[in-house]
Amino acid sequence: DEYLTKPSDPAVVVNRAEALIASHAQSKGIDENTELVDSEGTKREIQRRIIRGEKFGLVYMELLGLRVYTELAGAEKRDRVIRHLSRAITRCSRPFRGNIFFAGHMGMGHFLCAVPLDNLEPYCQEVQRIWDDHRTTISATLGLDDAEEDDCLSVAFYVTRHVSGYPDTAQNLIEVLMRLRGNLMRLRENEAATTQAGIHLDRRDS
Repeated sequence: DEYLTKPSDPAVVVNRAEALIASHAQSKGIDENTELVDSEGTKREIQRRIIRGEKFGLVYMELLGLRVYTELAGAEKRDRVIRHLSRAITRCSRPFRGNIFFAGHMGMGHFLCAVPLDNLEPYCQEVQRIWDDHRTTISATLGLDDAEEDDCLSVAFYVTRHVSGYPDTAQNLIEVLMRLRGNLMRLRENEAATTQAGIHLDRRDS
């Protein structure tokens, strides 16, 4: 975003950096439906945490069956469902102190969250518990049978970690999550797995 030649006046470097930071802050988009930071702002926030050397878990959440639900219930109810999941995501972050937690909306039924390493699985489990209670109500209002209810708006969690001092980028971490998601989709297509729902961890050493 900026280029300076050496030698540079330190005051000029500081002024340019402050201008860039202000510019990024002003362009930070907020999704109107969820009131969470949009995809570009989310990627920038994850990158800032990497640069600061923070340790965190990265959780990609996906609402499965959202397209089918939209066909059954309409766009207005779809947006309401997305909004309800975003509230569950933020509600479950209340035990975390300060700014250690971050949640962004990547579009439609896709969310990306930075979570403390020690709380990764408990956090995902609590979001899943709250959402499953809500999903049962949604399924009942649509009059779905048991098989349809199992497929309706379940949530998949794809989880990886960033360890302080380990060279990485936000894009690399997201690509790890997308590979994990892709592997599970292929397993499902090959009938080696019946569903993508649930918590799926990146088991690599890091």
